[in-house]
Amino acid sequence: MPRAFRLSQCLPDADQRRREIADTSENRRRLAPVRTVVVSAIALLLHLGLGWAWAWLWAGAFCAAVAAEPLLVRRVLARPVVSAAGFAAVLAMYAVVATVYASVGVALWMGDVPDGKVGAVLLLAGTLVNIGLVSRTSRWTFAASTAPYVLLFFAAPAWLLATGRAGPVEPFLMLGGALLIGQTVAAWRDLSAAQLSEARARLELDARRAEAEAATAAKSAFIAAVSHELRTPLSGLLAAATELKRRTVDAEQAACAEVVADSARFMRTLLNDLLDLAKLDAGRMQVETLTFDPGLFLHEVQRFWAVEAAKRGVPLQLTAATSLPDRVGGDPTRLRQVLNNLLSNALKFTGSEGVRWSVDVTAVAGGRQLLTVQVRDTGPGLTDVAMARLFEPFHQGEASVARTHGGTGLGLAISRELARLMGGDLTAESRPGEGAVFTLTAVLATVAASTPAGAATAPAPASPGLRVLVADDHEIGRRTLGLLLEPTGAEVTFAADGLEALERAAQGAFDLILLDFHMPRLDGPAALRRLRAEPGPNQGAPVLAVTGAESGGAEAFIAAGAQGCIAKPLTAQALYDAVESCLAPPKAAPVPLSA
Repeated sequence: MPRAFRLSQCLPDADQRRREIADTSENRRRLAPVRTVVVSAIALLLHLGLGWAWAWLWAGAFCAAVAAEPLLVRRVLARPVVSAAGFAAVLAMYAVVATVYASVGVALWMGDVPDGKVGAVLLLAGTLVNIGLVSRTSRWTFAASTAPYVLLFFAAPAWLLATGRAGPVEPFLMLGGALLIGQTVAAWRDLSAAQLSEARARLELDARRAEAEAATAAKSAFIAAVSHELRTPLSGLLAAATELKRRTVDAEQAACAEVVADSARFMRTLLNDLLDLAKLDAGRMQVETLTFDPGLFLHEVQRFWAVEAAKRGVPLQLTAATSLPDRVGGDPTRLRQVLNNLLSNALKFTGSEGVRWSVDVTAVAGGRQLLTVQVRDTGPGLTDVAMARLFEPFHQGEASVARTHGGTGLGLAISRELARLMGGDLTAESRPGEGAVFTLTAVLATVAASTPAGAATAPAPASPGLRVLVADDHEIGRRTLGLLLEPTGAEVTFAADGLEALERAAQGAFDLILLDFHMPRLDGPAALRRLRAEPGPNQGAPVLAVTGAESGGAEAFIAAGAQGCIAKPLTAQALYDAVESCLAPPKAAPVPLSA
């Protein structure tokens, strides 16, 4: 028995039906106003030029069909599955619209109108081009929209030829129309193939982008995880080397301790640079807006680097504009990071004439301030080749630079990205033998002079006799904190994880609790939340959080009720400052501290 005919067998699958209808209907919807205007103009010309009053009935029928088309399309697309019958109904609707529009071409061809046949061919040409563009993603909608024009175009001259009423021009116009139809179909196929290739290329590009983003995220996660593990032993190296140098009286041992401390500090700088680069690559680096005194800020930076300049025997001169505002809003930590990099490089490469740097702040649009800093050294300068790669990560101009001065070649790349995050930029000018000039710009917020500055006065040293609970899962971390707290005279109790810290806290009162972030059984924020929620002698005790490179670590601790945060690797002064801040009278809004 012959197999029963099913409409769905000769039509695309349900997903393809939905895509083809959605794409074509959207294109036709956008052109609906244009089509309505064109039809109205044709009706007006036919009425005025040929006296065809029925042309307005034709225009009304066409506009009604165009208005009904989206209603049918929405009804078909509203169903979970686009059925074959629904798809066929939409194609039939497209054919009806085309038939109504093409009927005027038949009237022009059949009527006794001068040049009417030429007008019909021109009408066919314009319509086929429009259909080819609108239906470029679907051969079904292209065929449904084109078939009425083709059939009616050939039906009219065929009828004239059959009845003997055709003139000598009819065969030539039919041939021209056939060639036009063939060229339109060929152009549509090329356009459809090009769009399909573009869609495939876009999908492949999206897939490659997703892979690249996943790789970047994996790299950032790996660096963050490794850095967390490295920061604890690095803090131990720094603390042990500092304490060993303080205790020893042997000059040779003190020199060895200083080498260890210098190496640990270099490792810390390298680690921080790698973390900053990973954050910038992942788009997770953020800048803050804090209120600070730019004059005091610049004085602190100058005072810090003046010591290094004096060691090198190099003059360091700061020229600051006399019109500096008393208060501005910006990120002094990131600004200091960029300036430290520029001044460090300038002192590293400069000649005997020294380093000069100048600062100016000018008002810009939007009630903001533009900070401009120029750092000028008198070093050997840079070649054009070196300048072209100056801000590339891991690039240091020449191989001899790394051997002589060390470093990773990350500082300038990170500094430029930080400057751009602050609304400015970092540029350089240099010629061989003429030194280099680096120009940093950053956009700062304007702050009223009465607003209190964000920088606080350095607190007094920690009071002796403090009872401190230290919770860290790493033995080196516990020993490091104990070593750093020992000179303060604090009585330190240790815990290896969050649960043990809660047990210790339940046994007696502590003046201060230090909690690490990552700990087994119960991490730092979770332990702090339980400490604050459960009654006990330390429910309201000050808590100082110790965080590594984890994103959101400080925020999680502050949300749980910590009074402050300090980042690894730890330094003695940073720890003492953080301890004093935690023990100070409570403020309205605690701000995380950083090393």
